[in-house]
Formats: sequence, structure tokens, C-alpha cells
Amino acid sequence: IFSYWYGGKSKPVSAEEGAALIAQLRASYDTNDQTEEGLADHLEEMIAKDDDREFYAINLEKLKDGDAAQEADNAYARTVMPLLFERGSHPILIAERAGLMLGKYGEDVDRVVIVRYRSLRDQSRAFFGRNWLAFAAIPIRENQKYNCEAANPNKLERL
Repeated sequence: IFSYWYGGKSKPVSAEEGAALIAQLRASYDTNDQTEEGLADHLEEMIAKDDDREFYAINLEKLKDGDAAQEADNAYARTVMPLLFERGSHPILIAERAGLMLGKYGEDVDRVVIVRYRSLRDQSRAFFGRNWLAFAAIPIRENQKYNCEAANPNKLERL
């Protein structure tokens, strides 16, 4: 049971399913406020490369100060964690930045969160469609701005 839940068993997102997902995503936003970050475009790129295997999202977060920001962060976690867990996905690292090692790229990063997703389909189902209303109600802009990068461990090259 654990292997099925954690590993999943499906096929890559098809072109048709991907087009419907992107249309649903674009329709979910009242304005281009969120899509300015390129979410739909980036998701289209990921769909074209989907292999239905696990991947990791690396979130580089800049947190805001204050009680409202902390409550927004807590509300985000209360909403997102169950959506992740029911799809075999979970955070594997949540850490505050300790300092800079090289360059200045991380100056604006307060927290790093790495999330393991069972598949692109699971990630999409967690945050779009029927779950969108709960997710969209979170005042995320009150607590953070962030960058998110995706990495597929199955395509890493040996050094």
C-alpha cells in the first residue's frame, strides 16, 4: 500500500490533458496577477517533458514580517499539507537561510522549502481544479514572495 501511495502508477500527462489543465489554470485567475510570474507558461514546458515520475520543487522564499504574515504562512501550511499528503507528496526540507556562501543570489532568500511531488499530475491536481478555491483563498502575498524551481532526480547526469 505504501509503495502505491508513494510511488503512484500512471502515465505522463497527455497533450490533451495538459491543454485542459492550462486552460483551467488560466481560467482560475481573475486577473493576470499570478500568471505574470509565468506559472502557466512554465507548466506548459513541464507538461511537454513529463515522464510521470517524482520531481522536487525548490521554493526560495522571501518572508514578510508581522502577525498578519505569520498567520498567512500558517493558513498556507494548514491548507497545502493535506493536499500534498493525500497525493504521496511532502516537504523534505524547510530551512531558514543561515548565510551566503557564494555570490549574492541568495540575498533575498529567507527560507528554502523543497517539496517532493509524486508526479506532475499529482502536483497539478493538488493546486488546480476543485482545490483551487481553498488554495486561492490563502493570502499568500501577505506572507511571502518566492521563486520555485523544479528538478527531476531521474534525469541527473553523473559527474
